[in-house]
Amino acid sequence: MRWCWAGRRWPAWRGRSGRAGSKGSCSSPRGVDRAADGHEYVFVRTTIALPDELYRALRARAALSGMTVRELIQRFVEQGLRQPSVSSAQDRGRRQPPPVIILPTGTPIAAISWPEVRRLEEQEDEQKHARSVGG
Repeated sequence: MRWCWAGRRWPAWRGRSGRAGSKGSCSSPRGVDRAADGHEYVFVRTTIALPDELYRALRARAALSGMTVRELIQRFVEQGLRQPSVSSAQDRGRRQPPPVIILPTGTPIAAISWPEVRRLEEQEDEQKHARSVGG
């Protein structure tokens, strides 16, 4: 066992910084790996698949804006993340009334409220139960 990270013991297979398979150092006075503190901004590279037509439009827009494709994508992602969420709590609480269905003959069927639907379902359940018990 080795002593590391503020006096705690780490198994030898974890390396000097305490992470599995790591080769970090415990050179700080308290034994904390200071190499992990040095990175404030981390850039992540990823690959996305875009249809050719969309990529051409993206390149054209970047050129017209005087930006690189990378900068334009970054701007779009940042703008999208600043927008309020589509499924916010307020939107989830609002429900639309059921639609009015118009039959081919032209006779409209009125929309039924949810309490009325529940009442009709309970009435139907009671009728089914009465038939099943022979009553």
